Amino acid sequence: MSRNGKASPPEPAGGWLDGDQQRAWLAYIWVQLRLGYEMNRQLLADSGMSLPDYDVLTALSVAEGCGCRSRARRPDRLGAGTSSVLATITI
Repeated sequence: MSRNGKASPPEPAGGWLDGDQQRAWLAYIWVQLRLGYEMNRQLLADSGMSLPDYDVLTALSVAEGCGCRSRARRPDRLGAGTSSVLATITI
């Protein structure tokens, strides 16, 4: 009961989201995960590079003041045992 004697609305399950909010949040999370999955899938198909590898190379290419250049080498050209793109940094 509230201070004025009226019944309070029920607390949301988990204490912080009501049903509509929880459905919206889960839909957002699903879209975010699906987008990352599809971007990774398409990038692998087009270039053989994963999205995390691309993120690292992008960050290196735009880093200010480091004077770095990166060259990406595809894992299939490096031989067995290489699990991701290897970035060689030249300073």
